[in-house]
Amino acid sequence: MNMPRMVVSPGCLSMLNSILELEHRRILIVTDQNVAKYHLPALRQLVPQAATVVLKPGEAQKSLSTLEQLYQACSQASIGRTDAIIAFGGGVIGDLAGLCAATWKRGCSLIQIPTTLMAMADAAIGSKTAIDFEGQKNVIGCFYDPEAIIVDTEMLSTLSLRELRNGLVEVIKIAALFDRPLLDALQRLPFDIASDLEQLTPLIKRAIDLKLSVVQQDPYDQQGHRALLNYGHTLGHAIEAWGLKNLERPLLHGEAVGLGMTLIDGDPMHLLEQFELPIDLPPTLTPNDLIESILVDKKRDQSAIWYVSLDQICMPTLCRVEVAELPKWLNQLFIQHQARRAGDRADSVDLSSTVELL
Repeated sequence: MNMPRMVVSPGCLSMLNSILELEHRRILIVTDQNVAKYHLPALRQLVPQAATVVLKPGEAQKSLSTLEQLYQACSQASIGRTDAIIAFGGGVIGDLAGLCAATWKRGCSLIQIPTTLMAMADAAIGSKTAIDFEGQKNVIGCFYDPEAIIVDTEMLSTLSLRELRNGLVEVIKIAALFDRPLLDALQRLPFDIASDLEQLTPLIKRAIDLKLSVVQQDPYDQQGHRALLNYGHTLGHAIEAWGLKNLERPLLHGEAVGLGMTLIDGDPMHLLEQFELPIDLPPTLTPNDLIESILVDKKRDQSAIWYVSLDQICMPTLCRVEVAELPKWLNQLFIQHQARRAGDRADSVDLSSTVELL
């Protein structure tokens, strides 16, 4: 992994040209309508020569058809291998524009400018790029190192409180995995984190440093260490996919990952609850609803599903459950979660009441 140039500070977007000297390069900005409304004029002032693609917001943009649209924009703007694509947005934009940069002319420069807390703390860090395909999340993609990651935390001021808390899940996740002092610092944040964004900047920087240290040890996700970053995601992705189809107000990615963490372990529950993140499963969700998504998850091998559990805070373990045992395992997780919420001991629950799923 080639380490990108990294800047994390309030207002650092204004230093873009001094950091990267973009004046004499062709640039394609990829962003969405939400980001464009608040932040695109400032970026266009810094790179007035840039062409721009403004997409609709949402996960649906991570598709082959949108990727083709970006290739067309690269062609029209004559983007060459020494030129740059700027991913200006949240995780969807970063994944999509990153894959375009990785594959256009076998690779041009990529500059990540994340605008959401989710992207700043996680999605823009680690060189993963991807699109979705046939309902499967992030299954077409590659690893591709950005030239730079510019994290201007002033941009968080335009996010809703729900979006801020959604991104905070990834900071909570990495703190629970690796860093108790960060977990303690999160507990001292105000309930309304939007009221004091200045406190978030050092916490974001710490989360980035922690993730980069893990990624450097396992840059291509082959040795198991980086897989620990999937804590909450095996179940979270399945809950998120179910919610998109079945909830009037679907869960955001971080909200679903938080539920995935609480299903596996009760430890992070109090911190999620502190920021009014969901800790109760949707009442209509059943274990059976998650099986199909889990079976096509990238963290499956031929016979087992891989997931991450905490023996205790900051002691993660990579675990596996055999595919044949998946229904029973999910039933047990649901029952244990209900017992935690009821204040009962999970091991006193009679598992003979589980239903036959497959």
